[in-house]
Formats: sequence, C-alpha cells, structure tokens
Amino acid sequence: MLDPDLKHSIEVWLSELSQFRNLQLPRCLCESNATLQMHVFADASSESYGAVAYMRCVLQTGKISTNLVCAKTKVAPLTSCSIPRLELMAAVVALRMGLAAARALNIPGCDLHFWTDSMNVLWWIRNHSRTYKPFVANRVGEIQAASNPDQWRYVPTKLNPADFASRGLPAARLIVEELWWNGPEFLCRDEDSWPHTAIPTQNLLVNTEMRKSTRDHCQAVTTLFAHDCVHVTVLDRLRPSRYSSWTRLLRVQGWVLRFINNCQSAPGNRKVGELSPDEIQGSELLVIRACQQETFGD
Repeated sequence: MLDPDLKHSIEVWLSELSQFRNLQLPRCLCESNATLQMHVFADASSESYGAVAYMRCVLQTGKISTNLVCAKTKVAPLTSCSIPRLELMAAVVALRMGLAAARALNIPGCDLHFWTDSMNVLWWIRNHSRTYKPFVANRVGEIQAASNPDQWRYVPTKLNPADFASRGLPAARLIVEELWWNGPEFLCRDEDSWPHTAIPTQNLLVNTEMRKSTRDHCQAVTTLFAHDCVHVTVLDRLRPSRYSSWTRLLRVQGWVLRFINNCQSAPGNRKVGELSPDEIQGSELLVIRACQQETFGD
C-alpha cells in the first residue's frame, strides 16, 4: 500500500495531465539566417535538481526571440546532500544537456551560455578543481574540461526558469508561465542589459569543501612582507613549534613570501631559482616580528 500522502500526490498529478491536452508548442525554433545562441539555466532544491535550455535568435532585422529547446530534472539523492552540492549537480546536468543540444543544432561552443543562481558553484568553477574534495573536484573538473568559466553567469533566483524544474509547478500555472516557455525577459535585450554580478573573492564553503592539506594552507592568511611593516599577522601554517629546526622554518617562510610577491608582480619581475640571502633574512625578520607581536602585542 502507498503512503496516504504519496497516494494523494500521485492522484493530483494524474488529474492534472488532462490540462495539457490543448497545449501547443511551436516546432520551429528559429527563422533562417539568424544568429543563434543557446542559454542553459540550472537550479536545485532539496527534492530535485535540473536544467532548462533556450534558443536565442537574433534576426537580421534586429528582432530577438527565445524558445524552449529542452529541459531535464532529476530527483535528489536519498542520502543527505547539501544544497550547494545539489546545485553543482544541476550545473553538470546543464553542461551535458547544453552540449548535446548545441551539437544537434550546430551551435558553436562559444555561443553556449550557462546560468545559475548559486554563487558557490560559480566560485568552484573559477578555481582549481584539485583543491577540493573528490565530490566537488570531479564535477568541477568535468565542467572546466568542457566549458570556459567565463561562460558561466549569475542569474537572480526570481529570473531563473530552472527554479520551476527543481521545485515543480501546478499544471494550470505551468501552461501560462511565460518564464518557463520563453525564458527570462532579459534574453530578448542586448547583452549589456543582462544581469552582471561580480563573483566574490572569498566563499563561505571554501573550508568545508577543500581538501585538508589545501584548507590548512589557506588558513594561513598572510600579510605582504615589507621592511617598514608595523604589524605582522601570526601564520597558523608557520607556527615555529611545527618545524624541526630554525633553518627549515626560515626557508619555508621564505618560499611563502616569494609566492606572495610573485603573485603580486608582473610575470617579468617574478623571482625564480633558490632563495637569496636577502629573502632568508627577510623571512627571519618576519618570524621574529610575528613572535614579538604575539607575545608583546601591547
């Protein structure tokens, strides 16, 4: 016997199917001699995740139209899974579906755009996949191998049609829902009018989804070394008690400082090769200052 709540849900779903009897969809996606783009939206909820794709046609007259191409929804795993991970799974569905639809319609990869309302996903895609735990690393690696991070954009949740794919919609409303059948209105405008949201430089889930070794390294938030610096931040990664000798501590600290300086320098000004005596001396000065700052902060 089915659970009463489940039985009721099934009965409601079956009763709604008759409302689609008169629903008509255009078979022609776009007129000939038009510039084509594919836009794929992804979203997830605690119950399901999915994606929906639209064809954007720019006619020679300047008129822009959009049409639903395909959509796909999957049930969320029975095992516990965080919403950010589900949103990443939705992004993978969007990637695979978008690539398949683009190949079928002969749309170049450069004209394929992906949208998500998850900042976590956008952050993961823009960083090295090997720094994350296997679940995130494998999916981010697939996304990075088949697309460019610049192809992924942020869309507000209220403008994301994939929200209907992940949360569901009654048949009566779905039939008349313009956002589902035609996509967000901004697709019918010039690209300058599309949502533009800067991706944050830091992410709240960076510690929970990063590999332990990487997480320990990232917790060592460093300050740029300068001979005239006044305050030195104590580095968790470079606690003297964790090193077997004074020389080893200074050399590791020196490599860290070189990495920071090279990241902030032009390619032609970056240092290579073994550490110089000046770098080791600067490392020693920073370690001593950090010790003094910790012990005699006042």
